[in-house]
Amino acid sequence: MMKEDRLQVLRMIESGKISAEEGLRLLEAYEGGRETPRGRGRWLRVKVSHLSTGKHKANVNVPLHLVETGLRFVPGGVFRLGQAGEIDVESLLEMVRSGLSGRLLDVTAEDEDVRVEIDVD
Repeated sequence: MMKEDRLQVLRMIESGKISAEEGLRLLEAYEGGRETPRGRGRWLRVKVSHLSTGKHKANVNVPLHLVETGLRFVPGGVFRLGQAGEIDVESLLEMVRSGLSGRLLDVTAEDEDVRVEIDVD
């Protein structure tokens, strides 16, 4: 699969034209279903919810092998959580690279009325 094809699929996911699952199927079809070395079948799950109501603001599931590539498309400042500071993306990536599973992050920012949970399964 050519690099341009991968980027096009990622841009379609980013713009909401296709879901992450549909993007994964496209990438697998392009690559002939070849398994990738970084954990095919595993997912990074990000949940952002209101502290006061418990309702989800965001619930995103990304195939684990697309996480590093996908982060290139995230604008700066997105990982800032009010007074709680900024999520250390590089540390999260190191945990993913090392093969950790389960809850990687659970942080609350009361000033923003938000809770962020990041899991790998």
